[in-house]
Amino acid sequence: MEPRAVRRWTAARGLAVARVGAVVAAVVATAALATPASAARPVRDPARPRAASPRADTSTGEPLLGEAVREYTTMTATRYQHHDVEDAEAGTYYYDCVGFVTYAMSQATPIADATIRDEYHIAPDRVPAPGVFVHLFATLDGSQAGWEPVGQVADLRPGDVVAWSYDSASSSNEPGHDRTSRGHAFVVASAPQPSGTDSYLVQVWDSTGTPHGPNDTRRTNPKNLPDTGGKPSGLGTGTVRIEAGADGAIATVRWSPSSGPVPAAHFGMGRPVS
Repeated sequence: MEPRAVRRWTAARGLAVARVGAVVAAVVATAALATPASAARPVRDPARPRAASPRADTSTGEPLLGEAVREYTTMTATRYQHHDVEDAEAGTYYYDCVGFVTYAMSQATPIADATIRDEYHIAPDRVPAPGVFVHLFATLDGSQAGWEPVGQVADLRPGDVVAWSYDSASSSNEPGHDRTSRGHAFVVASAPQPSGTDSYLVQVWDSTGTPHGPNDTRRTNPKNLPDTGGKPSGLGTGTVRIEAGADGAIATVRWSPSSGPVPAAHFGMGRPVS
């Protein structure tokens, strides 16, 4: 996420919601602690109210997953950018990693969205920095409205959120982000699959300019428009590798199954439920 000012205009009206179970199956088959809350960035014109958007199918008990699938299956174009512009009626979704997660939460888990905003004093025209998510996840104990804690990588479920915030000493950043990036966030798309000792392959939904592995949907979907670097970008799904420490929590993340670990960072995970 880039700390510069950007705006988001959201115009969302009635689109039919695809059945989540069937769509997810098809996609799967084809396919410190934190930065202070003041790092949250402006994302839309506060004078323009957010219009109602078609809600995700929450019957699966995984509302954020349902919203990610809804956006993907109804989109006509998407791009990774820091100037967040979501138009559900047109099917266009232009946002960065935390822009996607925050927008999806506002549609599918509004109580969880309200909790993080209230706790960290995030204004309606801003989105939380990745480090804000990390800090929230470190404090989750079941008492925060709309959220449940996730303590171990093996316990991750579809619809959970994973985020990380780079150590101040980190001199580089993960693929697909500019040099001022402070971290990343994504929505878990499938249960972790063991792949070696304390290592798991996890399918994710996110907005990025660099694919997660060779089967990432951004490589082949013409609706993923080029970012400023000229590469297909925006909302899509791919696979990362998450490695757990002795306590079962995240020790590191690899951008794709065979890539090196992201730079030194603080990691966190949480479950938005309402």
